[in-house]
Amino acid sequence: MPGLAYKSVLALGENTNLKGKDFTLRLGPWALDSVPFSTLATLADDPALLHEILGRCFVNRPVLWSDLAEENARHCVRALEDLSSLLTEHDQRLAVAPHSRDLVFREIVNRWQEATSGAIEQLAAVMQGPAGDERDQASRVVLCEYRCKVYGPISALVQFLSEDDDWTAEVRERLAEGTSRLVDSEELVPGTLQEALWYVAPGGEDVGDVPERELVTWGIP
Repeated sequence: MPGLAYKSVLALGENTNLKGKDFTLRLGPWALDSVPFSTLATLADDPALLHEILGRCFVNRPVLWSDLAEENARHCVRALEDLSSLLTEHDQRLAVAPHSRDLVFREIVNRWQEATSGAIEQLAAVMQGPAGDERDQASRVVLCEYRCKVYGPISALVQFLSEDDDWTAEVRERLAEGTSRLVDSEELVPGTLQEALWYVAPGGEDVGDVPERELVTWGIP
């Protein structure tokens, strides 16, 4: 199912009268209801916040994009627990942030946090087994599946960054690097990578017909 590139969403607002109308913002497998177009239009207006979230929680977290063969069970547990604390910190800050766009960011961060908590639980079960190569291999399978799930939220946030920003290029490079490693990984469960393909699609009838040239599926750059 095709979605709309974020730029195409903004172009709709320029070409039609969407101000004052609400939308269902569809991002991959979930939807956020009753989002005003005025909120959608501001999602790219706070690059400092996006830099902080993606910098601290993705770029500076090699566990999300490093060579899977270099990971082991103990490091995965420590790295994801640290990441979970950071995501919780951002969630708490976004919960009291003054702008409506921060609630959208919070929903995205929540999905990231939920997947992280789930992976930590799976790794805790792996750690119950005997130490050694078999345990490390099992942890890499968990990590591989986890990356597939969180590349959706990460790619969603990346789309709101300016393409003219040099720092954006670094984020995209890390995401592309991690994606390439997933594709080549022996740990990848067939079909799992599809979970990472997120897109924006304003739902409802207000949008009307969109020219076919505007329809794009986006997620992992």
